[in-house]
Amino acid sequence: MIENVDPTNIRERLEKVTHNQINNQSQNIQYLKTMEELGDTLGNKDFKENFLEAKETLRERFIENLSSNPTPEEIAEFEKKLENLISNEGYKIRVINYVDEKITEARNNNWDLNQYHENLDKLKDNNIAILKKKLEEATTELDKENILKSLESAELHSVQSLEQVKESLDNNSTLQAIDAAKMRQMEQFNERVQNITDPEKIEAIKANINSNTGLRIEMNKTEDNIMNKLDTLIKEKKRKQDRINKSLEEVK
Repeated sequence: MIENVDPTNIRERLEKVTHNQINNQSQNIQYLKTMEELGDTLGNKDFKENFLEAKETLRERFIENLSSNPTPEEIAEFEKKLENLISNEGYKIRVINYVDEKITEARNNNWDLNQYHENLDKLKDNNIAILKKKLEEATTELDKENILKSLESAELHSVQSLEQVKESLDNNSTLQAIDAAKMRQMEQFNERVQNITDPEKIEAIKANINSNTGLRIEMNKTEDNIMNKLDTLIKEKKRKQDRINKSLEEVK
């Protein structure tokens, strides 16, 4: 099993696995999709955070290898690769948001990359429309819960994805299913940050939330004073870390 790998070495191990495909954008998209799905199955919390860092490294490399001055053919090929991902709509929306987040950041230095962003928006809207139709056709609350399950990850781009799906809906019972999914998602998020021992990693998560006003507002709707709670948690983790460091110094 992948979780048998030393958590501290997972980033290095995964980078080695994917290194030979450094210029293969199609394969890198598949890796991102697979890691998106696999990350939801991991139970070891320390392992999972290191796994997410490895996924972030792959995303950065993927964006770096995009053509800086793309032709219409390259844009079409890029869209086709994402469109042809073999997965359900929830995971496709998550991958699109995960990639687009970095493209949106990178286009500040190269506006030509905005062409990728525009195509991703269209592709995301298509998948949201498909997911919306499935939710509206679902006959039981369990069916709706199962459809939304792939969007309940505690990762921030998944929080954003679930909110985007909600914005497309107008059916009250379906909206209730979304709100229930958001509550389950926030429970996972709280569990995730509680299990992170390094306060700097929690600070990085907080900074990412702060950088996205819409995301911060929506998370606050589900969890009151989420930013203040993160601040409190960071202080607690720092105090604990200081105690551990002090004990280690005394042992020396």
